[in-house]
Amino acid sequence: MIKPKHPHFKGLNKTATPPLGLMSLAAYARERRPGKDVFCIADERVAPRTMDGWTDLVREFNPDLIAVSAMTVEGRRLEKIAARFKADFPEIPIIVGGPLASASGARILESGNIDYILRGEGEVGFIDFLDAKEQGDRFPERPISGLAFKNEDQALVENPMNLSVPDMEEIPIPAWDLIDLTDYQSLSHFTPIDSSSRYAVLFTSRGCPYGCIYCHRIFSKKFRPMNAYRVVDEMECLVKKYQVETFEIVDDIFNLDYGRAMEFCREIKKRGLKVRISFPNGVRGDLLDRDLIRELASVGVYEMAFAVETASPRVQKLIRKNIKLDKIRENIAIAAEAGIFTWGFFMLGFPSETRKELMQTIKFACTSRLHGAYFFTVVPFEGTDLAAMAAAQHGLQPKDLWGDYHHIHKSIAGVSARELSLFQALAFSLFFFDPRRAYRILRDYPLDRMQAVRKFLALSYFLFIEKPLGLIKDSFHSPARSARD
Repeated sequence: MIKPKHPHFKGLNKTATPPLGLMSLAAYARERRPGKDVFCIADERVAPRTMDGWTDLVREFNPDLIAVSAMTVEGRRLEKIAARFKADFPEIPIIVGGPLASASGARILESGNIDYILRGEGEVGFIDFLDAKEQGDRFPERPISGLAFKNEDQALVENPMNLSVPDMEEIPIPAWDLIDLTDYQSLSHFTPIDSSSRYAVLFTSRGCPYGCIYCHRIFSKKFRPMNAYRVVDEMECLVKKYQVETFEIVDDIFNLDYGRAMEFCREIKKRGLKVRISFPNGVRGDLLDRDLIRELASVGVYEMAFAVETASPRVQKLIRKNIKLDKIRENIAIAAEAGIFTWGFFMLGFPSETRKELMQTIKFACTSRLHGAYFFTVVPFEGTDLAAMAAAQHGLQPKDLWGDYHHIHKSIAGVSARELSLFQALAFSLFFFDPRRAYRILRDYPLDRMQAVRKFLALSYFLFIEKPLGLIKDSFHSPARSARD
């Protein structure tokens, strides 16, 4: 099982959390196919390898199957690794899952280096695929949820995703024994504040009923939560078995079921768990209220991210987020008062977004009680409604859509890519170089304040060195690139 890294894995982008998807597949397979499978997880974000290094690992482990979980931004790295494996080990099949497979679909198979893809929720489909492979069925005729491949005649066989999804109460605790937790402590976490203690990532629910145009569709739209007791059981197990002290909850929408969120807090108190909890995403900010925020703070929640995206009511409707801006501003202030370090997530450069609307978003962030903020440039990832909009309005094809949130070469907004990059730099500068906010950050920072200083220096490097160099480089290459496009 392989987790590749993306091409901008450095600086502010050097983020790696445990590969929960692969660990969940392994745990589910162990439970449903006891004693039949042996798994090895190789995460090159924590253990970088050259192509020769990958070859040596595969030769040593001698697997029957290579499984890769990839994000869209990791697509090019996946292609490179898969090409090497197919050249050196043509007899070993390669299957790819994760957001890239769900978004890009059968297009991933075009190179001939990847044999199968598994879209959507992978547990049930993965087990069925392993069963078929064990029986020597290279091209399964029976429908396997999310599986796609080319058969002997090179005809595409593509099964719908999420034909079968696991019962949330029957999903076992991920296979934490397949990784070394200490490998991830030295890298930036998914949460903006990096805990120096041992930490684990929790996914306590699947599915989101909202229709934001920039989101991948991996899970079904139906909200399917684990009950609060099952979630705290997992936390208690990780505390006792792996000495975990901090948890990051990364659901799409943890607090959609208000009663479950409150019961989660009550169960932690009942068991006397002394833990730290962060929500690097996972909550919808306008569904919170004072009572729930205070309960979360009382059980160890020290950090919470609020995904505002845009402060333009028009753009809110366009992207179908439809968040209540006044309510989320109020809840940000309540969380800050409760002792929770607050982060805001904002996206700059939605279709037709104007300079005035970009400034509207920046002003919202700068006048809020947020301690920190990320300002991402919009990337229309393949397979999303936003990507379809970008293709229809701007002629962008899948090859144009690979990128990340800090390096943009094409704009779908009402401003150019270069100007959008400058707006991003302006947003970071106005927000973080406010002396009052700097004081609040240092006063309220929940961990070692030197970490805040180091992150500020990394941000300064990004704004004043990396960003200008990127703009200069783009200016030299833009004529040639325009000619190619």
